[in-house]
Amino acid sequence: MSGNDYLNQVQRAIDFIEDNLNKEILIRKIANEGGMSQWHFQRMFRAITGDTVKEYVRNRRLTFAARMLRSNKNIRILDLALDCQFESQESFSRAFKKYFGITPKKFISSSKDLNMISKLRIDEVYLEHLQKGVTMKPKIIEKDEMKLVGIGVQFIGVFSEGGKDDKVIPQLWGRFKTRISEIKNRVEAHRIGIVDCYPTDSEYESDDNLVYFACVEVNSFCEIPKGMRAMIIPKSKFASFTHNGEPNDIDRTLKYIYGSWLPKSDYKRANGPDFEVLSKDYPKNGEYDYWLPIE
Repeated sequence: MSGNDYLNQVQRAIDFIEDNLNKEILIRKIANEGGMSQWHFQRMFRAITGDTVKEYVRNRRLTFAARMLRSNKNIRILDLALDCQFESQESFSRAFKKYFGITPKKFISSSKDLNMISKLRIDEVYLEHLQKGVTMKPKIIEKDEMKLVGIGVQFIGVFSEGGKDDKVIPQLWGRFKTRISEIKNRVEAHRIGIVDCYPTDSEYESDDNLVYFACVEVNSFCEIPKGMRAMIIPKSKFASFTHNGEPNDIDRTLKYIYGSWLPKSDYKRANGPDFEVLSKDYPKNGEYDYWLPIE
């Protein structure tokens, strides 16, 4: 897949959003329109735009509403609120004022110019401007089938409103470190973090709910400790990026991977979760590698 093909996928997803601003929009449907997994799409979208998908959709709806109010002063605010998928006139007015600094009612009779966001157009020029001066060359590695054992936690990703992975994931690692010695047949000292979506038949199915697994690789699944889960990752190819810096700075690395390197590369993101591969002493010493599945 060429960079232009990838950008076309992203643009198709954005076009789908724009065509459905007055309807309920599920993130998984937007991602499907772009031919991506829900998690991949959310991560890519924020890397490129700086906004979560929900923020972009809400802000575009508010921009649409502002233009309608400016062009038709007789429009009922309640009707407009419901058309923009807000639950009530009150919630719409609060969001409008928070974003534009003025209530819809006052805006109708004012001449104030608002900072309205336009529809995104993703192309090579946009990406060059976004990631100017940032470069990072990955290692392309191939891994045979991996057996993993670890524990998981449900969380809301940072790409959704109310995201809280900065709290629950460190706590998970803290619990996991105290139990690593229970896992038999460990292969090496590296620890692996995996982010994935709940399957569509899961009781936790949601646009926001994700699951994070803290794992180690093993050579067999004998004697899996209580409360832990075994996973098999098929033979895969990865682009491995080494993150140099503090854990809190990883967002900059991810923005480069998803917002610049992947769209410009000759690779396509393959099915399967992203990996965080941590050396035993990280973050005090050692390395943090981010593995992106590719094909």
